[in-house]
Amino acid sequence: MIRRLLLSVCVVLCSCQAFHVSEILDTAERQIVEYPDSALTTMRSIRRYAVLVPQVRARYGVLYSAALDKNYIDVASDSLVRYSADYYDLHGTPEQRMQAYYYLGRTQQNAGEDLSATLSFLDAAQYTDAVDNNYLKGLLYSQLGEMYSRYYNYQKALDCYKASYDYYTAANLPKHQAYQLYEMGRMGATAKRADIGMQSISKAIEMA
Repeated sequence: MIRRLLLSVCVVLCSCQAFHVSEILDTAERQIVEYPDSALTTMRSIRRYAVLVPQVRARYGVLYSAALDKNYIDVASDSLVRYSADYYDLHGTPEQRMQAYYYLGRTQQNAGEDLSATLSFLDAAQYTDAVDNNYLKGLLYSQLGEMYSRYYNYQKALDCYKASYDYYTAANLPKHQAYQLYEMGRMGATAKRADIGMQSISKAIEMA
């Protein structure tokens, strides 16, 4: 009887704690695009022992990886976001899977594992048509462009940068658009597409 009572109390406490952490994660998610430094502070207010519930741990892994990435803090260990990718593979929505694989790829990039990173980005890209988050798709195709350029596939890189620009345009993110125009210009010149290169650079300068 006592054991059953203690178990019931533990379940209630874990549920309450998970609800509280979920509220903090909601706050961080609202901050992540425009106020990444605030998002990182919010994420760091969460103690690791508070994210033992699997779905909370998976979301925590993605958002903490995103906050670090947005603040230019390179983390090479993928243990945190790897859990998120594995969990969302079984239980996630297409957008959750895309996010998890994207940030897994970013972590692998930080570790210098270009092939693994490319494969993770391609895993994320398979959900493109099922996801409405244009900001996330812009991030993903920008990194795919970077990876293809490292493999000297300049036309493919140019296509990815153009896709990223289009997604950022749909998301109404002018700074991100301008950066992708610069990348398109650089890649157009590298791919000997001077027309695209000059046009993109000129448009980037105009936006700036």
